Amino acid sequence: MMLTAIGLMIIVKQLPLFMGLKFEAHEFGEIVVEAFRRLEETNGATCGLGLVSIVALFVLSKVPVRVFKVIPPAVWVFVCGT
Repeated sequence: MMLTAIGLMIIVKQLPLFMGLKFEAHEFGEIVVEAFRRLEETNGATCGLGLVSIVALFVLSKVPVRVFKVIPPAVWVFVCGT
């Protein structure tokens, strides 16, 4: 239960970066409310890059290629996203 709470906190803290915005809120509940309130202000390019990176991370982790054993998929996604 505690690990789930920590994971949710990490995900919610990343929402402003994912949306490409600077939030005023710093607490869990406030960030969630502000994210919904500012949904239409979301930077499309930043959000798109985030979505593509998340999908690529899951897809690449399932591909049985030897190069992904040497360099993990997370590193490939980071380099390509950057």
